[in-house]
Amino acid sequence: MFRYATEREVAAVTQACDEQDIEQGKTAADKLTAAVETFAQRALLGRTLAYSLIAEPVDPSLNRNDDNDDFIHSFILTTVLLK
Repeated sequence: MFRYATEREVAAVTQACDEQDIEQGKTAADKLTAAVETFAQRALLGRTLAYSLIAEPVDPSLNRNDDNDDFIHSFILTTVLLK
């Protein structure tokens, strides 16, 4: 469930960045703004989900992969800045 929800949120942010690519003259700053706005709007609308994905303590036996989270955030920023 965690992985599915994370992938869905990453897809939404990535799509927001991709939509900026369609418009000519958009900069990395424009794409980053779209990414942050999308992330914040979705987090405010789905506060419980946002808390569970970002901050909720997880039992170590569930082995939530923080390296995977770091990779996802790096991927988004790289996509925004290098596209």
